[in-house]
Amino acid sequence: TEQQFEREAETVADVTVSADMTDLGTEGSVFGNDLLVYADLESPAFRDATERLESEFGDITVENPDAEDAAAFGDVDSERLADMATHLVEMLDTVLVEWDGTEWDSLSDDQQQTILQQARASWGITGLLKAWGEITLAIREDYDELEARVESFRSPERRGTR
Repeated sequence: TEQQFEREAETVADVTVSADMTDLGTEGSVFGNDLLVYADLESPAFRDATERLESEFGDITVENPDAEDAAAFGDVDSERLADMATHLVEMLDTVLVEWDGTEWDSLSDDQQQTILQQARASWGITGLLKAWGEITLAIREDYDELEARVESFRSPERRGTR
């Protein structure tokens, strides 16, 4: 019935809203660092960041994957690469829930920035791109697994009706 559907929707909203970010996050490992990330794909800030990445840096490609960091991008201006690295680090900051088992929000802003700057310096621009590739893959795999679980509970006659 309509009332039952509304009650179920409210229950789901209550569970989701009250869920701990560690329950919602995706685990992954990037260059030996265990990360827990949560990308709110409906968040305007996250959506804007990903769209900006595409609009401002979408034309930048790795031309020589075996080359050292900036050289991998051919003739791309180093200032543009630095801007892209900054943007990737800022995006990383928005999705982190835990870094090597430590809750991201429990760290001071200075500690967070130190970790992010160490990652940027250690990984370089190509490493940041690889890190985002690993994070994206882990999130996609989590969503695919969740979708498969949800579909397994739906009967063929109800599929797509809710």
